[in-house]
Amino acid sequence: MRVLIPPHRPCRTFQYNEMTGTMPSEIGQLMAMTSGLQFGWNDFTGKLPTQLGHLTDMEHTFRVANNRFSQAIPTQLGRWTKLTNTFDLASNDFCNAVPTEVQALSSNVLQYWHVTTANNIDEVRKSRHRPRSKSRHKSSYSPWTTI
Repeated sequence: MRVLIPPHRPCRTFQYNEMTGTMPSEIGQLMAMTSGLQFGWNDFTGKLPTQLGHLTDMEHTFRVANNRFSQAIPTQLGRWTKLTNTFDLASNDFCNAVPTEVQALSSNVLQYWHVTTANNIDEVRKSRHRPRSKSRHKSSYSPWTTI
């Protein structure tokens, strides 16, 4: 029997849901999460949970833009060294400078990087679109893995 598994699990999107209050720290327990968490355009307040740093296998899409998160951006997000697409913390009320550990991720994120702080200290904004390597587009390439 052959089973085909798609290369990425679907992104978990919780955008535009009018969620309020603080983001639960238990989200950091989703350690198998590799493909996306989107909580943008809600009404979250308080700080981003430092437990998000446990999601070290995250490869694609983390978006919490357009909420009311405050305090400092957790340095633990700098552990996401596998993230290559979409890191969006814009339009919140973060204070202090963008941590060096988080800034270091910008060299890995190939498509969309948007981080700002409320007082624009050390503002980092990038929107990069780099073409993929031609070696990824060989005719024998399959986005499915057979087991």
